[in-house]
Amino acid sequence: MLTNLERLFEAGGEDTYAAIIRKVLHSDEPELKVWLTSGDFWGGMGSMIDSAFCTPTARGPEVDRRNRREFMSLIVKLGKHQMASGIFTANIKPHIEKWTNTFQGWLDSNLV
Repeated sequence: MLTNLERLFEAGGEDTYAAIIRKVLHSDEPELKVWLTSGDFWGGMGSMIDSAFCTPTARGPEVDRRNRREFMSLIVKLGKHQMASGIFTANIKPHIEKWTNTFQGWLDSNLV
């Protein structure tokens, strides 16, 4: 899922986020788990999940919409996987649940 996320970021021009994911993918397992349970990823305002694919690009609104929907779909899958696998901390669990449920709701209702 993270490899797909990295590719999506690269294709969508989210170079900073692609670099972060690339670094995480090449880290050891403890560092990966720390990042997957961090506010930098799952947090609120300013986190990767809150900020990725929010700014319109020169690629056009349809491409931007497709990228945002694919991003949300990947986050829903990742969130469900993390919850089922126990890859969360007490502090980050509510954020994972919130984003997973919010994105799933938006995808289901075609709001994005």
